[in-house]
Amino acid sequence: MANSRDQGFAEASARAASASVDQSAVQISSFEIGNSTYLASGKGRVELQDVLDDSRYDIPISVAVSDSASGKRESLPDFLTIRGTVGTPKADIDPTGLALALT
Repeated sequence: MANSRDQGFAEASARAASASVDQSAVQISSFEIGNSTYLASGKGRVELQDVLDDSRYDIPISVAVSDSASGKRESLPDFLTIRGTVGTPKADIDPTGLALALT
């Protein structure tokens, strides 16, 4: 059974996205995914390959969380980059940035 924290992430939805495509890449100008608790956003480039799963990217992710008392969003220090390929994505977490985010 999922706890409330897992359910919060499951309820996330895309809020906004903007991208352009050419023969060699998808340029993501911006995207936002979140819910009332958090908002993740980023931008980057996906280098397209003949086999889509081999397409590479390196996208820094910014995270903001809502303050339950004020309802305002507070940006966390940068700590997350999603990189790798479409077929094998990896979350690269900067330990220093994560430690700052948790303090």
